[in-house]
Amino acid sequence: MFILEATTQLSFWGPIVFFCIGVPAALFNIIIFIGFKTFRKSPSAYYVVGQSLLDVSVLLLVLLPVISSVSTSVSSTVCKLGLFLAQVTVSGAMSFLCLTAFDRWACTSRSARIRRLNSNRIARYLGLFTFLFWSFVNIPYLIFCDLIPPTYVCFSTNDVFTKIVFYFLAPIFSTVFPLLVLIIFIVLTHRNIRLIAHIHDQQQPVRTRSSMWEQQMTRMMVAQTILSIFCTLPRAIFYTYSAITLEQNATKSFNQISIELLVDQLTISIMSINFVSSFYIYFLFSPRLRQTIKIHLKSLCHLTPNQVVPIDNSLTIAQNLPSTTPQINNETTLFIWPGLQPWGHDFEPIGNGVLQPVLTYGSSCAPNQNGIDPYQWWISAQYVNTDGNKTGFMGCFGGDVMTVNEGDTLRIEMVKLATSGTWNQTVLNLSNNKTVWFTMDLGKQAQGRQFLIAIVCINGVIVGSIFNVSLLSSSNTILLMNNSCTNCICMTILSQNTQGLNCFPNQSCLFFYNYTFLNTLEISSTSSFHFLSLPPEQETSTDESSQTTQITTATTSIIDNPWICSNMTVLQQKDMPGNDMANEQPKTYTECCIWCLSTSGCRGFVWGWPNNTSSFQQSHCWLKSILVAPTSLAQFTSVHF
Repeated sequence: MFILEATTQLSFWGPIVFFCIGVPAALFNIIIFIGFKTFRKSPSAYYVVGQSLLDVSVLLLVLLPVISSVSTSVSSTVCKLGLFLAQVTVSGAMSFLCLTAFDRWACTSRSARIRRLNSNRIARYLGLFTFLFWSFVNIPYLIFCDLIPPTYVCFSTNDVFTKIVFYFLAPIFSTVFPLLVLIIFIVLTHRNIRLIAHIHDQQQPVRTRSSMWEQQMTRMMVAQTILSIFCTLPRAIFYTYSAITLEQNATKSFNQISIELLVDQLTISIMSINFVSSFYIYFLFSPRLRQTIKIHLKSLCHLTPNQVVPIDNSLTIAQNLPSTTPQINNETTLFIWPGLQPWGHDFEPIGNGVLQPVLTYGSSCAPNQNGIDPYQWWISAQYVNTDGNKTGFMGCFGGDVMTVNEGDTLRIEMVKLATSGTWNQTVLNLSNNKTVWFTMDLGKQAQGRQFLIAIVCINGVIVGSIFNVSLLSSSNTILLMNNSCTNCICMTILSQNTQGLNCFPNQSCLFFYNYTFLNTLEISSTSSFHFLSLPPEQETSTDESSQTTQITTATTSIIDNPWICSNMTVLQQKDMPGNDMANEQPKTYTECCIWCLSTSGCRGFVWGWPNNTSSFQQSHCWLKSILVAPTSLAQFTSVHF
């Protein structure tokens, strides 16, 4: 009797507890992975949201029988729909767990072809397919299930379908198959992660915000997958035991049946952890998720008056610089400012703009400069955002301008109002008590990083920029070198020989002596093209093989060499087999070089000559994620860091 009582209490309180714990967690998942761009940009977000929606449905369907006024025995229609929806939601939720494990395996794979499976488009298609598949598979529940007299229990009325459910649908589709899929993909993902860690130890790549977030996503999903395996395994074992001992049911004692009922209920409860645990797992394993929740809960509940401590800075004005100060291109501007900008990944919803009261000597983009002597210090409170794309927050904004004199001391304050997103900047000249200020509402944008910057800005030379593209040209003199994009632009201005350049994320630049409208701009999310003037209608270079141009610096020269590719080693008649990140045909040597430089994790490439005897290998480019000892092979060029 004690065992039966324990089983009854567990079957009553278990669904209630799981509903109270699981539904808020699932709703949190939906809000976070849909509401915040940082989270929803990952394909895993589709699987997490799909699983969370089905988790809510499962917990609700499990809770309804506990409520005395709600029962599947009310009518035949309710019986059929109840069993059908229960099977669709449980199977679908487990399938989304499997898809999450699959997505992490694809994301961490070395194969570029497999990594393409980690995409939002494929995630949408797989999510829709999963729902349609389980709806189709469980249609027999609508046909063969009904109320069975005299007790009017809702169950299958067809003996064949009952056996299919007992021996196949319930144990295989709902437990054993998902369990095997989870185990396979967690093992493969673990192998990929270990290999990536080994490669990173050898190559020490730069960790970007995107790659760090994907690593956190992987940790979250791997932890969820491991927990799901342990929660599903007891149910799979019990199903196996029940199938083996089915013929012995008639001879089982009362105590044995009672124990089996208790174990049945226990394994159901353990498996139900799959439907309530995801949010808590993500919260434990993702610092980024915890930070996001903390920030928005504080903002929602007004727990803190400011996102940052009020900033109070003082600046003392140096002697005015004479108008005869040595200048470049006849105009030089000096900037000194304390600033506040977003920190780390938190650039939503406006972008990486800066609150900055700027002390200026010269001209700038700030408004209200009419009547200001360009050869005198002046200051205004500003907000500058050249990195965002939200209307109303792009460009230079500022208040009134105040001129200052040598020896003046300025007191600068930046404070956020407690009940809104409004920031107030105030500049007080303590020498004459004059004040300028600027107020701007940044909404929910965090400004958590403080800094002090002094800059000498060369104006008078307009540099055009086209982002997310790279210029393709194999006919111009080229130099590729490791340096920041800003330094490369300055070198282009000072050289008076180069006309444009491509900037790549691995601190490399590709310089052009000249280019024309005939050259191609290729879309590339990781590079940018910068130019000093519009291209002429035709090529101006006449003898590229003998052309050599010097940039006036101590260490840099631009040399015409068609095989130069950054600081990589070029090996002719060599191949580096295997370890392909991606491959594409046709590509020129320069295009292949640019592709590698703009691809994160590329350690080198192999390029097939256009006259290669194999048409498949002609002008074919293979990017390499791992370097191996080169082997001799005619009509190939191997290039590596």
